[in-house]
Parts: sequence; structure tokens; C-alpha cells
Amino acid sequence: MRILKELYHGNLQPEEIGCVQGGEYEKYLQAMVAAEDKLKERLGKKAFKLLKEYADNQKKAADITAMEMFIKGFRLGALFERDIQSTDTEFPSLF
Repeated sequence: MRILKELYHGNLQPEEIGCVQGGEYEKYLQAMVAAEDKLKERLGKKAFKLLKEYADNQKKAADITAMEMFIKGFRLGALFERDIQSTDTEFPSLF
């Protein structure tokens, strides 16, 4: 029950933990920064601004997708718990 209290009080915020630094994540992050620096040098201010706008909108869309997948995963976990504790044989809809 403690985890439900933590969730209720807003103390569970895994997004604040972030990604584990180093390894594969770090490799891709450095490649992104290097590519952005090269694009900034090669593109004019207008084109780079448009590219940044595109990237910002793509990030917002990815954030929405991640949130929806989190919710669906949480629902799936709740269904597992419900299934474990019941004798119902029908699989309920996830969505």
C-alpha cells in the first residue's frame, strides 16, 4: 500500500531520474550534439530555426507517445494483478 500513497502524494516521478549516463545512450547523445553543431554551421539562420522547430515538435509528439505507452503499460500491469487475484477467464480490453 505504501507505493499507492507515494503515487497519490506525487512522490513517484521516474522522469526526474533520467536516463543512465554512459554507454549506448551517451554515444547517441554525443552524435546528436555533433550533428546539430554541423547543421548549425551549414544552414542559414532561417533554415536552422525551422529545423529546431521541427525537432521541438517531434519531441513533443514523442513525449505524448511515451506518456500514452506508460499509461497503457500501467493498465496492463493492473490487469495482470486483477487476473492473478480472480477466477475470471475473459481477457478485458486494454484500451
